[in-house]
Amino acid sequence: MNEETHKAFLSGLDGSQDAVLFVARYLTRRGLTVQLPPFDDHAATPEERAAYRDGGDLFVLGDVGDPYALRRFEVKELTTDFTDAASYRFENVLVCQTAKFDLADPKPEGIFLLNPAWTHAAYVSAKYRGDWWIETKKPKNHPGEQKFYFCRKDQVTFIPLGV
Repeated sequence: MNEETHKAFLSGLDGSQDAVLFVARYLTRRGLTVQLPPFDDHAATPEERAAYRDGGDLFVLGDVGDPYALRRFEVKELTTDFTDAASYRFENVLVCQTAKFDLADPKPEGIFLLNPAWTHAAYVSAKYRGDWWIETKKPKNHPGEQKFYFCRKDQVTFIPLGV
């Protein structure tokens, strides 16, 4: 990663924080306790990047059998507009980069994929992780190809996010 791509990465990171806060508000209004990691904990230079790991977008407190467990969730903004499975134009759903999921510790319990207006989310539960597959794609915002996890659309829960 060079200085230019690092600046673009940090800009995207800063821009994604509003989406994380939006989902955190959605979850707290449903009675869940949400913990957010520090937003400013990232590498200042490309050389420092290897020392930093994504600690997760948000955590929800409590689980069946352990009221103090912290469950990790990720939040992603999509450019694809949708309100439900019928309006989601693709047959399958791109979950996330393989490296991001594989290196995550703890693993995310789920991923909220927001439509551009943030009115709806496609929620991908990691309980279907065994059914995911890998495809190589070239993202618009990245110079090379990357590997991504995909899942079937019928394994995704489409949620209205009226908060």
